[in-house]
Amino acid sequence: MKQILSLCLVIIFILIFPISFLQLSDNIILNIKSELREMIKENHLLTEKPEKAKNINVGKIKMGMTQSQVNHILGKPHEQLLNEYQQYWTVYHRDYDDFMLVMYLNGKVSGVYSNQNMIVTDNGIKYGLTRENVEKKLGQPLEVFQGKDYQLALDNKESAIYQYGQYFVTIYYDKYRNNTVSGIKIINKSIDQLKQNYYAYPNDNLEKDYARLHFELTNATRKMFGKQILNVHPEIAKVASAHAKDMAEHHYFSHTNKQNETPFDRIKKANLNYSVAGENIAYGQVSPIEAHHGLMNSLGHRKNILKQNYLSLGVGIAFNDNNQPYYAENYITQYKKKNLFSKGVSNERKNICFIIDNN
Repeated sequence: MKQILSLCLVIIFILIFPISFLQLSDNIILNIKSELREMIKENHLLTEKPEKAKNINVGKIKMGMTQSQVNHILGKPHEQLLNEYQQYWTVYHRDYDDFMLVMYLNGKVSGVYSNQNMIVTDNGIKYGLTRENVEKKLGQPLEVFQGKDYQLALDNKESAIYQYGQYFVTIYYDKYRNNTVSGIKIINKSIDQLKQNYYAYPNDNLEKDYARLHFELTNATRKMFGKQILNVHPEIAKVASAHAKDMAEHHYFSHTNKQNETPFDRIKKANLNYSVAGENIAYGQVSPIEAHHGLMNSLGHRKNILKQNYLSLGVGIAFNDNNQPYYAENYITQYKKKNLFSKGVSNERKNICFIIDNN
């Protein structure tokens, strides 16, 4: 305020007592000009309005909310699952309706993900919105993602990452529904800066939680598409896990292993009868979220995920020497004993589910 007053007094003095600049020395003129510039600059900084902080919400969940506020809206969480940020996704749903993952840092929401029709952000991004309309609202996505200690080139074909204020926003698209929004993930930059590397350091807990999250994502998608919810099948999960580990340890990626065994050979070897069964595999995706959306954008895998007459699912995860994850999903519907020798079941078994490679 004093500087503004001084500036006004200088201007008034010049108007009342006009002095020719030719009468002043060069040094005096330069000093006056410099002082005037500094006062104008500082006055501009004082009066300039700070840029409004951007915020983005998913449904009623606002970034920065406390966990108790979120629980009041979404209900009691089902579980917490370790993720690639070495933090935990807290899982919310109502029998797989209103499915949402929430990540907390210091007790406040710092990350959100959903793949259901509840996605409505405060900037107009919603489930089913076309890619063209997303880009009208958010502009062009990042072409290179700069992590703390890594850099990632982005192809932006089936998903796109945007920097939105203090957040990274990933939009997932469904290419079989005209490239419309099928999921959204919002991560506070402070969370992403906790990642030392692109891939998380693996351990038994990460394998177990990745498998569980992959299972949950599959059921949430099936619920969205009106399909029945799959049951946990511990025995078929062992088959999936063994194949994922075999691929990771022996550096191959195929439904057929080095012993020339197909998924159905491995299922029979585990003494599991079935009327219909199928397998999806994926490799290299940084997390179950990316793996799941990738499989949904591959027609054969998508059909497996959404196949109506599957009853159970087992998921296996393993990591190779470079910390890259291998994902294996084994779907199965087992015989009912009374139908074991029925003609109908025998015929269905001959037309077992296709296998599509994810190369």
